[in-house]
Amino acid sequence: MRLVRRPAALMAATCLAISGLSACAGEGDGEETSSTTVGPLPGDSTTSSSSSATSSTSSSSSSTKGGDAAPELPSAAKKHTKEGAVAFAKFYWEETGRAQESGDTNGLSELISPDCTVCHSLIDDIDKDHDKGIHADRIPTKVTLALIATTTDGKSDEAATLNVTDQAHNFVDGAEAVGHVKETKYKSIVYVDWDEGSWVVVDTFIIT
Repeated sequence: MRLVRRPAALMAATCLAISGLSACAGEGDGEETSSTTVGPLPGDSTTSSSSSATSSTSSSSSSTKGGDAAPELPSAAKKHTKEGAVAFAKFYWEETGRAQESGDTNGLSELISPDCTVCHSLIDDIDKDHDKGIHADRIPTKVTLALIATTTDGKSDEAATLNVTDQAHNFVDGAEAVGHVKETKYKSIVYVDWDEGSWVVVDTFIIT
């Protein structure tokens, strides 16, 4: 198993040379990490919040750059439980795909800690593409399985492991396709802290 610290939504995009019209490679499945399925759990998590995570997570209700309302954070993801941590991690990861298609990163900004370097790097890359008029022609990212991890590796209050499929999609500039990304399946780890009444992402890894 190899952990790659880079934004999930750009896993395929980083190997895509937009100006060169080149396509990425196909699938790359990683090994399983230690995790357990999320079922009924007794009580709420009692771990302390990270002092460095100061951004609060509210529902993503701001308008997107395309004019459509961003999806609201589901009620399950607002709960201070292991199930809540997993629901939040799943929502965040799929929000990266929505941001790729819409060019709007306001929703992502509400879900992350100020100290999540990889999260801010992803937002910066999406914003730069949007400024150039480039975006995905569809929402590519779908989480097919979300589990609570048995360890947080000392990084956060909770962690979730996700099975993810990024479906085949194009990057477009207006009506013109400027790159194609093949379907990619991979696993990821999302580390989250409970901070001031809401979850925030503090770090992410892709498992290859």
